[in-house]
Amino acid sequence: MTTSAFKPILALIAAASLATAAWWLWWRIPEPQYSEQRHVSYRYLISNASNRATEGAKLWVIAPLASTAQQKLLNLTVDAPYELVSDSSGNQVIEIDVPLLPPYGQREVVVSAELKVELSPNRWRAEDNPAWLAPAPGIDSEHKEIVEIARGLRADDSLATIEAIEAWVAANLRASNYDATNQGALWALHQKRGDCSEFAYLAAAMARALGLPARPVDGWIVNESGVLEAAGFHTWAEVWDGKTWRILDAHSKSESVPARTYVGFRIHPADVSSLSASFTRFKFEGDLSVRMQ
Repeated sequence: MTTSAFKPILALIAAASLATAAWWLWWRIPEPQYSEQRHVSYRYLISNASNRATEGAKLWVIAPLASTAQQKLLNLTVDAPYELVSDSSGNQVIEIDVPLLPPYGQREVVVSAELKVELSPNRWRAEDNPAWLAPAPGIDSEHKEIVEIARGLRADDSLATIEAIEAWVAANLRASNYDATNQGALWALHQKRGDCSEFAYLAAAMARALGLPARPVDGWIVNESGVLEAAGFHTWAEVWDGKTWRILDAHSKSESVPARTYVGFRIHPADVSSLSASFTRFKFEGDLSVRMQ
């Protein structure tokens, strides 16, 4: 048999070996443990400001991530007809059929979620997504200024590097008032300020510049069960340290906030065509006005 004839066989053997190794590593990862329970709810007030009844309108809202290193969604209820849709980033979107609203009528929609959470992240399976390493809108991980600063923060191991990035961003950016427009990492670096989203994007850009997978995440900090409010909406970064996703929240560190429980609702999607890329907390269609209570 010629050498070329052996190549397909060798390729199959190599693929089988890699699959076996991946299965073995996955099997060795212990079952995630979540020690605390949280019940959260959030509400949207839907208003018909017209003198005509509205019918067939839709409302899309984010739902907690189903399963991460620090949370597990146990149950989700919505007091209106809905469908739960998942996208390629693992985000969950609740698509709500808004009931008939009379002229100038209002309707409140309540979403309730039961979760189990863990303050320290569980060991997690690796997620092979090249997008978490690549530059993206607002995450300028190949810009020379960001690369140069990031290289100076590289430490002996991934966790120490993550901590160094968090400390640098916290020390060099000033927290400013919330701005609905995310200005991105390079803007934050030049302006030396930003809200939580700019802090998260700069941290993610620095991590990616060093070859560490990173992604911004939206959600709430939930120390106890209760009602989630719009003012508490927050963005942080998650960085892969080789074993799990570590939360990097330079914005809270800059304000000397103690450790808290993070509940993720939306990983900033790499696929800009995905449903969750088209909004942050909610979006709607129809002749309505909507606000989070």
